[in-house]
Amino acid sequence: MKIVSAHQPAFMPWMGLIHKVLISDAFIFMDIAKFRKRAFMHRNKIEINGQSHFIGLKVNNQSDYQLCNEINVSKDYLLDLKSLKEKIMFSYKKSSYVDDLEDFLENVLINDSKSLIDICLLQLNFLCKRLDINTKVIKESEIMSIEETKKNSASERLLSHAKITNANIYITGINSKNYLDENLFKNNNINHLVQNFNYESLLNHQKSKDPLSILHQIAKLGYVEIKNNLNNFQITKKDIIAKYL
Repeated sequence: MKIVSAHQPAFMPWMGLIHKVLISDAFIFMDIAKFRKRAFMHRNKIEINGQSHFIGLKVNNQSDYQLCNEINVSKDYLLDLKSLKEKIMFSYKKSSYVDDLEDFLENVLINDSKSLIDICLLQLNFLCKRLDINTKVIKESEIMSIEETKKNSASERLLSHAKITNANIYITGINSKNYLDENLFKNNNINHLVQNFNYESLLNHQKSKDPLSILHQIAKLGYVEIKNNLNNFQITKKDIIAKYL
């Protein structure tokens, strides 16, 4: 059994995305997805004084008609990095695992690239390293052309992910219920599973009710407890394999 999932680039991603990566054998990083200004590709939320607040990077020429791999951060990137790190560290300065938080920020808020894709991929790969996640991360641009993604429907695009990677099971988030053609997967003998991540289990560690960036969990729980939570969540990779055997 091979389990595959995918997601658009996410800045300082939330726990649900990391869980999706964990329960997959391969994860498609959709670097040629359309950039959406109101999504979480260049921003996310942390908790400040018990309220959720957006943090993020300024990006150039942001348009919903551009692809993610065409987006670069602003010329003030270095200043943005400095102020962003200071804001995050100040917000969580009294948290139990502030050292883990600083470790994460020191390794992902660096100026090696101004490409939003590179920044998001660096954050994802570093999280996988610290949380001992061995899932293979594949850029969508390495397995599909931009022309292919344009001519396919959303369901056909995800089906192509599954076919190209020889997946038996394809995992999507709960919002896929609004657009995914289940019959397309059934007709191609590929099992489709909705992740349905339950964020409520994490609310004991925050005052706001909004899903927050994993920065919050790093500061409040630390790497070790996050890893334990993920590995003992509602559904594990073993559960998925057992369901379809």
